[in-house]
Amino acid sequence: MIKRRKDTQKSKWRYWRNLISAFFVIMLIGLLIIFYIVLPIRYAEAIAQPNRAPVCCVTPADLGFNYEIVSFITMDGLTLRGWYIPSKNKAAIIISHGIGGNRMNCLAQGVALATHGYGVLLIDLRAHGESDGNKVFFGGNDIVAAADYLKHRDDVDPNKIGAMGVSLGGLVTIQAAAIDKEIRVVVADGSAPNTIQDLPMPVMIGHWLDLPFKGVSFLIWNLEGVTAPLSTIEAIKRIAPRPILLIAGTQSEFEREMQRKLYAAAGEPKQLWEVTDAGHAGNWNAEPDEYEKRIVLIFNQALLGGE
Repeated sequence: MIKRRKDTQKSKWRYWRNLISAFFVIMLIGLLIIFYIVLPIRYAEAIAQPNRAPVCCVTPADLGFNYEIVSFITMDGLTLRGWYIPSKNKAAIIISHGIGGNRMNCLAQGVALATHGYGVLLIDLRAHGESDGNKVFFGGNDIVAAADYLKHRDDVDPNKIGAMGVSLGGLVTIQAAAIDKEIRVVVADGSAPNTIQDLPMPVMIGHWLDLPFKGVSFLIWNLEGVTAPLSTIEAIKRIAPRPILLIAGTQSEFEREMQRKLYAAAGEPKQLWEVTDAGHAGNWNAEPDEYEKRIVLIFNQALLGGE
């Protein structure tokens, strides 16, 4: 009788133990599905089709510069829109923003360059601001179209065109320079990767655990036609011997390592500026005077033949 009672108790314990174990296994599987499938898909979709931020409420005129509202058409038929501050030195710079932004995000950099006589074309990338499109593209089509627009302006020497961008803008600027050899100089601030091959090598357990998340995101972007044909690493190799300045905020370990990998792949002449105490897309705010000094110097050297 006692033995039978003990056997019954053991059976109940095994039952509850197995039930609890099954519960935790199901919970773990569910969490893995959420983290490595659901969340990457939602993240990828949010990047591919970002919410549009309004172009408001300051213009170059409010900062003392005459400007034109301009538009031009990409090779795949989209109309992009932006502001253009006319050139006083026959050179012009295309400036592009990051994901979810628009021309407003880089207005301060544009005004700084205009102060030095440069023509400045501040654009809304496709699917942003007032430009056409409902999906982002990591390739350089938008910047190439902007460069073609500048080449036909009377105030611009077609041999004196440069480009700079932040985050997504940095990525598409590098991609465009790989395509269009008439983009004479590139500044890429916190450039984003285009393919999983662009990512820095994982060195910590957290990096390895994050890799499947990024892999699923890149897979979604590739299936949706968001990624460009060239990896960012391959694209940057094609820029030399034209000069390039890469900028990284050191508060973001990923950004720092990403820019170091791009720097290692780039040909000469090249520069890497790591900004202390700056996060992603925060380098201008952290060091505006030094930022202006460095971009003016590289553009002067590449486009005006001096300092």
